[in-house]
Amino acid sequence: MRGLVVPEHLPFRRDSFVPERHRNERFHALHDSRTLAYDAVRMASGKEVLITSPRLLNFWPLLRDGLRVDGKPARGMKRQMMGQCEQVRLPAPEGADLGIRLDGWEEELPVRASETEAFRGRRVVTTISRDNDLEWIATWARYHARAHGADAVVLYDNSSGNYGLDEVEDALASIPEIAVSRVVGTPYLFGGAMVVDGDRYWLIALHNSILNITRRDMGAAAYAVLNCDIDELVISKSGRSVFDAARTALRRAVTIRGSYVFPDTPDLVPLPQYEHTLRSNPNRPCPQKWCARPAGFFCRVDGWGNLHEFGGDWMRRLVGRPHKTHPDFELAHCVRTSTGWYPGRFSKEYQIPSALTRDPELERVMTLARP
Repeated sequence: MRGLVVPEHLPFRRDSFVPERHRNERFHALHDSRTLAYDAVRMASGKEVLITSPRLLNFWPLLRDGLRVDGKPARGMKRQMMGQCEQVRLPAPEGADLGIRLDGWEEELPVRASETEAFRGRRVVTTISRDNDLEWIATWARYHARAHGADAVVLYDNSSGNYGLDEVEDALASIPEIAVSRVVGTPYLFGGAMVVDGDRYWLIALHNSILNITRRDMGAAAYAVLNCDIDELVISKSGRSVFDAARTALRRAVTIRGSYVFPDTPDLVPLPQYEHTLRSNPNRPCPQKWCARPAGFFCRVDGWGNLHEFGGDWMRRLVGRPHKTHPDFELAHCVRTSTGWYPGRFSKEYQIPSALTRDPELERVMTLARP
């Protein structure tokens, strides 16, 4: 991804929905105040360029007035806002040069070719990752290929330091069922959560944005797209593919309830997903994920503005909040398939509980993940 970042020496900084009184040191570490655009792609139609950004807020006039098409001011831009992501459609002829002129700053905005046709009809699994073990990445792709018929992967690599993009590509290429894959370098601030005076704020513009890049480009003509992390495996209780369920659902998407699962060790050591064959007693729930058909009505109208549910305002108005989960599927969140990126320790939710039970069904499912 090659976008536009306002130079440090210019006075412009993006505002935030976080109240001024809560903008502490952690806020400034998580908030991306200078990225104007993450990505620009020529749409499959050839007539438009799609620009994906964090919510522009006070940056909108900068982009609107500063963007140039073949050296002339851009015209006819249309905006869509989804959560903390924003996408701008810009009419631009094939081969046009895009750039920005702002307070003496001039820079090209590279426009990449569409990937829509490469993923047409594919069952796509997508995530963002940083320094996850290459074996874990291969296991994640292998499992969803065997269990659900996934045949394509879009993985956004957020500045991993332990390996290069080519090594991730090689790991995915080792899975014979994965016919098409893209590893997208994503060199932007990831963000995260902050809590001030009991108020929690999620600064996750990048994650929202890559979901919508996938929705509008790689996944635009896909059979369906599954959104889940490297440490998450989707279990089918009936044997039905989650992609088929999403494809045929009334809303063209399904929400998947989740539970934390655990390995048979008390040690705080990283382990692959297939070592997680125990459940807590009682079962400990985790945040849900979803699988959706990007061409479905709610996905097209509302976009993907939330990591844990598809749809947005229109869905809430017409059918209520889409929290009802599909009874056939469960998300197994593998607590030790983690780099321990919480500083100095695993967070409370990742601790091994004292009461664990072996789950024969989980053991059976994990055989699909093994090499």
